[in-house]
Amino acid sequence: AIDYASMRSVIPLFMQESVVLMDVLEEDRRCLIEYVVSKAGPFLKYDLVADSHKGVVEIVCSGNNDLELNWNVEFEVNRWHGFYQILTEWSIGTAASTVAEALSTPKLLTLKMSLNSNTYNSINDAKLTLKRLLDFLFSREQGGLPL
Repeated sequence: AIDYASMRSVIPLFMQESVVLMDVLEEDRRCLIEYVVSKAGPFLKYDLVADSHKGVVEIVCSGNNDLELNWNVEFEVNRWHGFYQILTEWSIGTAASTVAEALSTPKLLTLKMSLNSNTYNSINDAKLTLKRLLDFLFSREQGGLPL
């Protein structure tokens, strides 16, 4: 089992996210984390439709000694759809770039958010990367994401 914290606070929004699923799909050569907003906080509680937020972060072994990071977010809001779309694109884009940069060896960033290294080639490498991702996202000691 991979040890990780299951909840994190997102500052400055004062909302909380919780991991609801972490799975390793060896036959598909991918690992995934599913998370939800468990507490909307004071800024989003009137706009975010309750229980509508779902995020999935997936690390896929591409077969070319690369790991690919895919991050999908879905949610519903009561108003200001365009604003939340732009905010989500910016915040998840920034977070994905930050994760890709933090996990790349050497520190490289591509537009595909590839985690390039000629040492990544197995599902075990994906498991280790997933643990490092969880440690980064949900650890106060590691600093977490900028949002």
